Amino acid sequence: MGVDLGIRQLIATSAYYGWGDSLLDTIKNDFEGSKRFICEQIPKGSIWLYNWSIENDANVIVLENLNFSTMKADKNMVFVLKNLWDYIRKDSHKYGIRVELVSPQYTSQICSNCGRKGIRDTDEFRCPYNNCHITENADVNGAKNVGARYIFEKAFSDIRQGKKLWDSYYLAVFRKTLSIRILDAQLERSKLEPLLNKYNLT
Repeated sequence: MGVDLGIRQLIATSAYYGWGDSLLDTIKNDFEGSKRFICEQIPKGSIWLYNWSIENDANVIVLENLNFSTMKADKNMVFVLKNLWDYIRKDSHKYGIRVELVSPQYTSQICSNCGRKGIRDTDEFRCPYNNCHITENADVNGAKNVGARYIFEKAFSDIRQGKKLWDSYYLAVFRKTLSIRILDAQLERSKLEPLLNKYNLT
């Protein structure tokens, strides 16, 4: 399951639901006065994420490998995100769910459906191409890209090491129109191998 940590939604996932909206105003408007309360809430975000991962049958949580020292955000928000990131990684062994890191490059800028550059307008992401043209929550779109990046990197790594590709790779997402939990976004071998050839990764 891909995860996007950010300043508009503290935790967004490829399985759609997020956590931390109610905490954002407190962080922005009364951080010093509420620091103890905020610090008590951060571990709860990690617990929520692992429970949501279990509910969606995800066995890997994928985070961006963020450089908090260069992050362009309010210092209080950076403090919260850094601690949340640390808690998620630290709690991995408690739940038996692996945490993997991927590069954050372009994850917020490209369309999770077609892979081309789209338009982010505050909380909304839009793909301008007529043969795609999706509209998605911007943080969820980013989380899907984070998860998909790990899937491709895993497949590329397997190929390099001479391992047999899995028949399918899965990304946990939430199908809103059906209101049920599903595993979607299969990357079948027949679709994956041409990509490996294109980038000389075979």
